Amino acid sequence: MQKVKTGISGLDKMLNGGLIAGRPYLVSGAPGAGKSIFGMQFIMQAIQEGKNGIYVTLEERKKGLKQNFQVFGWDVDKIHVVEATPELGNQMWEIKTEDSFINMALNINNLTDAIRKILKGDAERIVLDSVTTLKMLYSSEIDARREVLSLMNFLTDTNCTSLLLAETFDDERNMESFLADGSIELRIIEEKGIKKRAIEIKKMRGTDFDEQWRPMKITQNGIVVYADEALFKQ
Repeated sequence: MQKVKTGISGLDKMLNGGLIAGRPYLVSGAPGAGKSIFGMQFIMQAIQEGKNGIYVTLEERKKGLKQNFQVFGWDVDKIHVVEATPELGNQMWEIKTEDSFINMALNINNLTDAIRKILKGDAERIVLDSVTTLKMLYSSEIDARREVLSLMNFLTDTNCTSLLLAETFDDERNMESFLADGSIELRIIEEKGIKKRAIEIKKMRGTDFDEQWRPMKITQNGIVVYADEALFKQ
């Protein structure tokens, strides 16, 4: 069973070596929890290994990504970026890759076609930022569910290891959390007036994993997880 490293110090220990390759995973959390950093750090690990990945952004232009992540020393120009900006007024995608700039009808098939065209031999990881934005584009919950299911099937068929980033709210249950082969949640927890960042592996099919909440920090090198520390002192 092949595993891929997340690139996040401490998390791979919680995962007993990393994520099982070729499967889709959900990374969820409230705004500001660190999901986009998590996703980009995952792609940058591929660069360190001499491979590559695709970062699909529905929320920010590539220029913004470069500005946001340069503080960590990450060169976004080294990876494949798909800018899939929804134009809500006319139900169109404005999809931009390294090689093309096109407008397409708003549906998952067109988005996945754009991703498929840049799937190259060195791309083994995909990050979608975010599935929440994608779902918000549909007025019908049924349509949103159908499109998410189609997306999950596509990601599985690529044989890439994929992360779907998603906003979460208390007690929320969503379809993608059931469909994904694993689910990781990031949280900001307040204790005695002090805010702490934490991470939990909620589900991981086919492998053992640490089920405890663990402390994490966002440093100048990205996310660091303290796999040997308890979140709350006894």
